Amino acid sequence: MKGEGWRRVWLVLFLFTLFALITGSLFLYSSIPRAPSWELTLTTPTPYPLQRAYVEGEVTSPGLYPIDPQSSLEELLQAAGGLGAEADAERLKVLVPRREETSVSQRVNINTAQPWLLMALPGIGEGLAQAIVADREQQGAFRNPLEIMRVKGIGPKLYDSIKDLITVGD
Repeated sequence: MKGEGWRRVWLVLFLFTLFALITGSLFLYSSIPRAPSWELTLTTPTPYPLQRAYVEGEVTSPGLYPIDPQSSLEELLQAAGGLGAEADAERLKVLVPRREETSVSQRVNINTAQPWLLMALPGIGEGLAQAIVADREQQGAFRNPLEIMRVKGIGPKLYDSIKDLITVGD
């Protein structure tokens, strides 16, 4: 029985030591300060919608023009061909219609339009818009809308998609 008694003592000591280790570990683990939890909420920015403004009065080409938040009144007037020779600023009217009122069809004057306005045309990106402006500065004004095809990158297919949207002004 003496041998069996020592086994029990060793077993009790082993279990007590194991219990002490587990309890001590749990105590130490629970006393460690934890970093505060962070909640990160990502939102998708809502792009500012391109709007349109109707310009009428003493401008060369009154009509509906796309505008963006960074557009100045001067850029809008340039898109409309600028003020007339005897322009009266008090007779100038700029209206920004509600969305349902923007269905008015308007042609873009390719002889006076700034690149940002040309980019409103389907298939015309920043590069082609710059090329159109550079071409008219080097070759002179377009006399006919068909002449826009002299700009590298604008072929018959692209011309067909924009021909009803462009003008050379009158």
